[in-house]
Amino acid sequence: ALSVNFLIFRRLGGYDPATAFFCSAPGGLLESIALGETYGCDSRILTLQQFLRVIFIIILVPSGLSLWMGSPVGSAAGLALPGSDPALLTNQNLLLTLVVGLIGLYLGRRLKLPAGQLIGPALAAGLLNLSGYGSVYLPNNILIIAQVIIGVSLGSRFVGFGYAALGRSASLGLLSALAMLSLALALSGLLSLYTGLPFDVLLISLSPGGVTEMSLIALSLQTSPALITVHHMFRITATVILISGISRFSAVFKKP
Repeated sequence: ALSVNFLIFRRLGGYDPATAFFCSAPGGLLESIALGETYGCDSRILTLQQFLRVIFIIILVPSGLSLWMGSPVGSAAGLALPGSDPALLTNQNLLLTLVVGLIGLYLGRRLKLPAGQLIGPALAAGLLNLSGYGSVYLPNNILIIAQVIIGVSLGSRFVGFGYAALGRSASLGLLSALAMLSLALALSGLLSLYTGLPFDVLLISLSPGGVTEMSLIALSLQTSPALITVHHMFRITATVILISGISRFSAVFKKP
């Protein structure tokens, strides 16, 4: 997917190599933007293309599955993920979440992990939850506030972006999304034949974006949203590690 996207943005879009490369990442929106900026990418184009990737995926996948199944799926069906569990919203758990997050942040930066500010806390929280010795949990209100801040931060980068450039980016973004979904469809079909797992479940697991919407679709398919989330976390982590490694060791990408 990374290679196909790079050809689209480089050959058809005419973007410089660094911008085309980081626009091509099929995951890690914030991490791709942060890494791209360190290599002199056009932050407006990079932010827009990554944003459009997510938008097109969460439009195309639910629409396609709704047509295929004959009924709405995901958020279109009025589904929502479970809210905060009051039993877990204790002062002890909130303090534990803060401490684990800070430890993960420190280790992520200390060990120089790719996108350490994300991967470090994510690994620390995941390992603690899996160990059974504690629960890292955040109330929905905090998550909503964080999403609003991220959304405003991304939107502020589009200052001075003209309609012509927006239309061009949208065309490239749609072509990129269709290319990635074609690969996801083919791989889902092959894996379904080999493993016997449902094709639609594999498709939402392999879709290159929209973790929340894919989790909602999982509810429509009577599949565990947690399973889908794990697949997408692996996609994001693998993508961040891959683009970090390539950009660090390739002579094509040089920091300004």
